[in-house]
Amino acid sequence: MNILPLVFTLLLMLSILTIEKLENFKNKMIVQKRYEKTITEQERKVYNERQKNLCKLNENFSHQQTTFKGFLIKEEREKNESKYNQYRFVTANLIKILYGKADFFKKAQATRPTLIEELLNAVQEAADKMPKGSINGIQDVTRIQLDDPQLQEVFYHMLKGTIDKEEYKKNPNAYKNQVGKTYFPLLTFFNYEGLDKFIVVRLAPTELLLAIYGNPEIVQKVIETREELSKQLRSTKGTLTKDEAKEKFKTEFESKQSPEITDILDYSLSKPSQKKRI
Repeated sequence: MNILPLVFTLLLMLSILTIEKLENFKNKMIVQKRYEKTITEQERKVYNERQKNLCKLNENFSHQQTTFKGFLIKEEREKNESKYNQYRFVTANLIKILYGKADFFKKAQATRPTLIEELLNAVQEAADKMPKGSINGIQDVTRIQLDDPQLQEVFYHMLKGTIDKEEYKKNPNAYKNQVGKTYFPLLTFFNYEGLDKFIVVRLAPTELLLAIYGNPEIVQKVIETREELSKQLRSTKGTLTKDEAKEKFKTEFESKQSPEITDILDYSLSKPSQKKRI
């Protein structure tokens, strides 16, 4: 029996199958390349958009004038205990100012009079339990999970907020009747710098100034004075130097801050920005 036709037939079938497999593999690789290209383009687009937003929001970074790092990194607070205590005092005041009128906060505080201290302690303890390297920036605060369900809920509301500060500033009158439901995200006001850094008073927003000085009238005076001194520095006719402006600013307000705050404020001044920070 002549088996050559059968062999040729089998070889032909194998060739067809091999070509089909190669074609499928080729198509798969093309699809894979297209997928990788699409992902790369999407990632680049997201990155570019993020960078654009960062540039747009550079002026808003001035809100983040107080550090939260002492609550997150044990070594940081141990080597700067004095400044940690000062920043903790400011943070507690700031939390009260930001959320004291919020419905969720008042409800929790009704059963926990020491809510703020308990919350800060819980955040600190939870951060200490996290694996080393888990927190590398202020954005990682959102990964902290508190053991106490009520404190976790309060912390969640604080981190989330209900409105962006810049959005609120466009039309604050629209929210006058929503006091209990209108509050800013916590991380609007905090950075991840070391405890050896200072709060720059000329950049500090109103809420932070209230946490430092405790008196609305003094805060208003601080805002007016820093703007006026900065304008004098900008003026081509002025003879005021930066050192003189700083000394004048510091002399007028250093004694008016809360006594718990001793050496974490920077009273230096520079030319005013295009927009006032309120």
